Amino acid sequence: MKPGVGTWSTYTVASADALAKIPGTAGQFPLEAAALSGPTAAVCLVDNITALKAGDVIVQNNAGSTVGQAVIAYAASKGIKTVNIMRARDNWDDLVNHLQGLGATLVVTEEFAGTHAFTKLIADLPAPKLGLSSVGGVAGNAVADVLGSDSTLVVYGNMSNKPHTLSVDSLVLKNVKVQGFNLSRYLASASAEARASLLTSALSLAKKSLLAVEPFADFEIALKRSLEAGERKVVVKM
Repeated sequence: MKPGVGTWSTYTVASADALAKIPGTAGQFPLEAAALSGPTAAVCLVDNITALKAGDVIVQNNAGSTVGQAVIAYAASKGIKTVNIMRARDNWDDLVNHLQGLGATLVVTEEFAGTHAFTKLIADLPAPKLGLSSVGGVAGNAVADVLGSDSTLVVYGNMSNKPHTLSVDSLVLKNVKVQGFNLSRYLASASAEARASLLTSALSLAKKSLLAVEPFADFEIALKRSLEAGERKVVVKM
């Protein structure tokens, strides 16, 4: 449960508070190890920031990332809608189909998200209660600008290296709250019971739709698959 503990080790000695029990057999462990990142963060973001119920809306950027895909799948399992923003790419249609298969409500480009047409497109949905940003810059603004009153914007990364900025309307008129999220910090402070519950949800999510395991002998195939946008995250079993 702490970064770097046991990395590249067949066996290791660690303090008890750095570890958590997980269900399963030895053959499943590569999946469990990978579930400690994207799926675990997604469960925290959906469950622990603000009270959401079926029919509520999350808006996020970087939707094609591992965390973004996990948010889509986990939110959909709870009946929560997602508005997903990501940069344009050559295989756009394939990736959109993949995200919709996970349960995405809407998928749009960063460019489109900055237009009046985007505002009109989401007008029929309830105002988003939760915004998730790991990009910053224009993509961060696209999330913040469509949040509803008394909503929350969570910043958990800054891939663009550009600042997250909020308009006066968002802060003053809509009372949007802003907070950061760091998975390592959360895990370090969570109780053993909370971590166990979180891992159970994350493992279930990972097994359903987000991860695939390949034997090390097929590493060339695994590497190729991992570079294909929209493909599930690939774990190489050593």
